[in-house]
Amino acid sequence: MMKDQKGITLVALIITIIVMLILVAVTISVALQGGLFDNARRANSKTIEAQIKEAMVLAKAEVMADYYADGTEVNADIYADKVEGYLDEKYKDKVVASYSGNDVSVTVDGTSYGTFTAVPGMNTSSN
Repeated sequence: MMKDQKGITLVALIITIIVMLILVAVTISVALQGGLFDNARRANSKTIEAQIKEAMVLAKAEVMADYYADGTEVNADIYADKVEGYLDEKYKDKVVASYSGNDVSVTVDGTSYGTFTAVPGMNTSSN
């Protein structure tokens, strides 16, 4: 005489695995065809651009505060260094901020994020 056995039957286990595989296939298909990864890359790029603009504003405020507080010379070299300093906190030495005239160019991890105008009327000579 056999006792009543409790547990999952092999058929139930196979059906569960098939349903899970279908769900995984649908998820991967939606992620690839729906542009999920492209959207993530674009969002990351926009985030970095916003952080660069924030660093520019903070650097400008700091440079101008130093100028008005103790007469420290305002120039594009100092401004670029401060921008790079703010971004280094987030990107750990993957940032290069360079200047040409009154423009500061910012590169993060090898990707250029454009040129931004520094403080208007700034002395563009280096120390």
